[in-house]
Amino acid sequence: MVKFNECGNGREFEHAFTAFDRRVAGVFESACRAAFNAVRDAVLQDCKTLRAAVEDAAIHDERYADNKELLEEVTGHLSAYGWEGQMERAGTDFARAFSECMEGFYKACCFDRDFMKAVKMLGTEGRDRISRTLASLDGYTKLNLGLHKAFLEFEDILRFDDGSVQKILRAVDQVDLACALKISSDELKAKVFGNMSRSAGEMLKEDMEAVRPVLKSTVQEKQRKILDTVEEMLACRELYWPEECVKEGGLQ
Repeated sequence: MVKFNECGNGREFEHAFTAFDRRVAGVFESACRAAFNAVRDAVLQDCKTLRAAVEDAAIHDERYADNKELLEEVTGHLSAYGWEGQMERAGTDFARAFSECMEGFYKACCFDRDFMKAVKMLGTEGRDRISRTLASLDGYTKLNLGLHKAFLEFEDILRFDDGSVQKILRAVDQVDLACALKISSDELKAKVFGNMSRSAGEMLKEDMEAVRPVLKSTVQEKQRKILDTVEEMLACRELYWPEECVKEGGLQ
């Protein structure tokens, strides 16, 4: 999301498109500034025209033309509105909308349906190889992070450190977790139990034993529910992808 910080006379803004790598963000920032400056003059001209029309109407209205106080009250509303300042404050909303538009455009192009299908066909090993390739390039950390988010799988919980796993465990429903672990790897199960107290671990094992045989699709549904929670926590920055997953040398 874009950040706008007023500085100096309030007409200069610092653009920070934090969802993108710097090489891309710089281009989007320049485009956003240029677009805002281009439309600003046209909008300001219409603001001036509207206010001039209101003043003209007031001057030619008998109720106000002969009453200086009432006329000043009308014109005072126009000046008190602070339309120039309002235009500058609107820049924040403009940049936010521009950022959202660019993020949608970026994702639609980079992670289109055919690309997603191709990567899914390659499986986890193929995805990790792609990630290592991106990690070896300078300035592709955010794109690599986007790759991880686009293909987040239940086993990816293994990639988080113990503190992050504990946060996830506190945030998810234990019954859902018991079902979701039914077809997970032994490594993931060990990771989960290793980040629980003995009593909590025993309760989870009892819940897993109590789960009746269920369809694979039901288990996958519970896994997806937990992943939705993980994605929300990532979006809210309650969780962070380990740096080694998206930087050079990661995912070895």
